[in-house]
Amino acid sequence: FLYGKYSELKESLKFEKNGCCGITQEGFEDDPEDADPDIVILPCGHPFREKPLYQWLLRQEICPTCKRSYKN
Repeated sequence: FLYGKYSELKESLKFEKNGCCGITQEGFEDDPEDADPDIVILPCGHPFREKPLYQWLLRQEICPTCKRSYKN
């Protein structure tokens, strides 16, 4: 997993070149409270905001976009 600020990782994005979280469908820079949020890019290349992805993975151990398994 790649983890960091959107501004640091946006060049690493394979998908979602517009910087949109695959769970919340919000742009990574749309939140005025967190103009440069922490994001996670899964090995499949799909980016997500850290907190929504963490909550998702607690329930399901798959990528929300492509359904690739991330079970331990």
